[in-house]
Amino acid sequence: MNEFEHYLANIENENATGVSGLFQKDLLLTWESSPEELKTIFNIADALKYLHSNNISAKVFESGLAVSLFRDNSTRTRFSYASAANLLGLNVQDLDEGKSQIAHGETVRETANMISFLSEAIGIRDDMYLGAGDAFMREVAKSLDNGKAEGVLNQRPALINLQSDIDHPTQTMADFLH
Repeated sequence: MNEFEHYLANIENENATGVSGLFQKDLLLTWESSPEELKTIFNIADALKYLHSNNISAKVFESGLAVSLFRDNSTRTRFSYASAANLLGLNVQDLDEGKSQIAHGETVRETANMISFLSEAIGIRDDMYLGAGDAFMREVAKSLDNGKAEGVLNQRPALINLQSDIDHPTQTMADFLH
């Protein structure tokens, strides 16, 4: 069994023991994921790293968008998110609140539903004010849930916390893996 087959066997074993449903699941706070889910995420990360380092395509999407909304400056997280999206076959589209209808009073719900039509993922960084970032991300998630439930959206993109006022799960997991 080669290294990649080992990762796949681990992932399949974890799915057989009840860890499934990570597809399109939000990643808002590290501690909201079970240890089993984190283990699966780490095995998937190792498998993707193996594919990338061996120049094997990891594309799971033929097209699609990964939307990013950065309410604070970022270098590492911005480029890491773009790189991960590209690895999976998605194009990144930055949402600039000053150049969108948000500047004219469009609600969180309206914006979340509008950008979600062709999106597989939405990454948000909102870490400037204590109590605001996580609350905003949860409002976006609720808007997406409602849009899906009401038939406005035919699919619901996953929401990824790229740093909030209380957690930075992608950085936490990257630190753990390295």
